[in-house]
Amino acid sequence: MAVNPNIVDESNLSESGLQTDVQSWGKIFWQRFKKNRLAIVGLIVIAILAVISVAAPWVAPYDRDKTDIYNRYAEPSQEHLLGTDDLGRDILSRLIWGGRVSLTVGLVAVSISITLGMLVGALSGFFGGIVDTLLMRFTDIVISFPYLVLMIVIASILKPSIYNTMIALGAVSWPGTARLVRGEILSLKQREFVEAAYSLGVKPARLIVRHLLPNAFAPVVVAATLGVAGAILAEAGLSFLGLGVPQPIPSWGNMLNAAMRWKVMSKMLWMWIPPGIMVFLAVISINLVGDGLRDSLDPRLKQ
Repeated sequence: MAVNPNIVDESNLSESGLQTDVQSWGKIFWQRFKKNRLAIVGLIVIAILAVISVAAPWVAPYDRDKTDIYNRYAEPSQEHLLGTDDLGRDILSRLIWGGRVSLTVGLVAVSISITLGMLVGALSGFFGGIVDTLLMRFTDIVISFPYLVLMIVIASILKPSIYNTMIALGAVSWPGTARLVRGEILSLKQREFVEAAYSLGVKPARLIVRHLLPNAFAPVVVAATLGVAGAILAEAGLSFLGLGVPQPIPSWGNMLNAAMRWKVMSKMLWMWIPPGIMVFLAVISINLVGDGLRDSLDPRLKQ
């Protein structure tokens, strides 16, 4: 049976044409990414931190909550490589377990943020008109509040817990993603493949999910990567203030909470310097990976 060349198959619609060579794209992406040595270093550091955190039950030398009141504030030694805290708990063990909590909070919080941001941005950019006005004005209202103050208010209302910390972080950090996705959708709406989809009678929900969002995903990936770093910092800030992950669950943030006392700050450096270093390593490494992804995914930044 002859095929009418004027009929466009919806399954083949894409921004770049009727077909996309995924393998070739992946190869080009990796060639660009590996040229950024700092991004590779960041990726290696994050991978090491993630593996150690996942393997915490087997890697940590002691139980994370094991107390020894006769060995409080012990200095680093062969028995406790990073010393002990105010309850005699091993700092190294809690540091390893804290990585699992801090990284998980960062990933889940960014997942919530990206999901909300993509939903709001896609609906706003696609439908326009009154929908765009209402959603963007609500976004402006959220942005108008100081980020830290809004986060503290939400965390205070929900009460400190690991789950509420994730919700609080995700609930205040989506507006940037929403604006980014909205701009991409507004640009993509003018492309030929969208007009072709309209001519085939593709429903709006299918058009948004199958054609528009995948083509707007590259900048969202970069934003999500950088957002994880911001979420880890925000969790550390909330936990430092006593509004994040509660004790005895360890996180790098609530371990830094011990530094609020001058005696600890000045004389017991082993209690707060290790978690501070871990927060620094995680944040700087994720930012380096984010920069590498941006350079690799953005065709305008070809070297």
